[in-house]
Amino acid sequence: MNDFKALEHNIWKFYLYKFLRGLWIPATIWTIYLLARGFNYSQIGITDIIFAFVVLLFEIPSGAFADLIGRKYSVFFGYTIVGLSVFLVGFTGNYSIVLLLMAIYGLGETLYSGADNALIYDTLKELKKEEIYPKIDGRANSLFSIGSVIGGFVGVYLYTQNISFPYYVGGFVFFLAGVSFLLMTEPSRAKERYSLKSHYIKIIDGVKYAKNHTQIKWIILFSSLIAAMFGYQIFIVQPSLVSLGYDVKLLGLLFALIWGFEALVYWNAHKILDKIGEKKTLFLIATIHSVCFIVLSFIHFWFGLIFIIINYFGRGLFYPVTNNYAQKHTVSSHRATVLSVQSFSINVFGIIGTFVLSRLTDLFSIAKMYLFVGITTIVFAMILYLTYPKPEK
Repeated sequence: MNDFKALEHNIWKFYLYKFLRGLWIPATIWTIYLLARGFNYSQIGITDIIFAFVVLLFEIPSGAFADLIGRKYSVFFGYTIVGLSVFLVGFTGNYSIVLLLMAIYGLGETLYSGADNALIYDTLKELKKEEIYPKIDGRANSLFSIGSVIGGFVGVYLYTQNISFPYYVGGFVFFLAGVSFLLMTEPSRAKERYSLKSHYIKIIDGVKYAKNHTQIKWIILFSSLIAAMFGYQIFIVQPSLVSLGYDVKLLGLLFALIWGFEALVYWNAHKILDKIGEKKTLFLIATIHSVCFIVLSFIHFWFGLIFIIINYFGRGLFYPVTNNYAQKHTVSSHRATVLSVQSFSINVFGIIGTFVLSRLTDLFSIAKMYLFVGITTIVFAMILYLTYPKPEK
């Protein structure tokens, strides 16, 4: 068995890792950087599609890979690949090379997606503290949001000095995030010897496990539908703020306010979960999103910012609660694979939702789409609430 204290140290190391992961320094200048390199909006959109396609292609196989070789090594390899691809984007204005680098980036992201949360949950389980996972995950995501705020300001400043600087620094920070995770202690669990055959079997077994487990199927569907609906808020938030009367120059400050508030919610999400329980918390998340979307469809002045912030309150609850639900009902040997299945499903629904809703926005208006998304969200939520599965014995 691993040393008890070494496993306890995993908690603060996980916090450090999430903060470094949140320092996605090029995030606030990604689009304007590519425009400065001579790309048009259609080309930038294709880079996102290439990235998403690779993520979908490798999401589940990478989860099985992590279950076989160890989560911390999978995460380290992932961030090494991502850091290198981000660093190299800063060197080139060649469109074909950027597409290749985005494909590599997508592959790297799948290697740490799910594996990081699986390791910290197994850590807490071995410490017999898995009941505090929502607290740990919520605070880790809070630090992630704080990192995002800092990274956003740093990215803009570096861009004004040299348009490539955010990518050079951002790539190095991603590598540091991988190193910080490598310092964690892998909880003891039965490991299988890696081979292509064992990898294939692990994928099939993990997918079958998720498919045949009622509670896991339910949370995957719930998280996918809600993420797809909230994905519209993320997609439209910048033009929405402008339509409310805010100057583009204020967006950095406004996002610091939105993400800062979200960080506070992440930090305290476990208290809400402990107080009202899993089922009511899940429905609360859906209700918040629905009400905010509907209200935003009728507000067309600065006051709407408050409801955008409240909407992000719902997201601050979403990840700690849905991650806890999926982790709690999954055996350790399939944990990273199941989380990858969940991430895969969220990405599929997110891509479809964003594509459809963005097209409808062109045909109608932001206000009408807010109303449509709000009503759709509450309908989905009611159906899922009524079909909430009883705990399996």
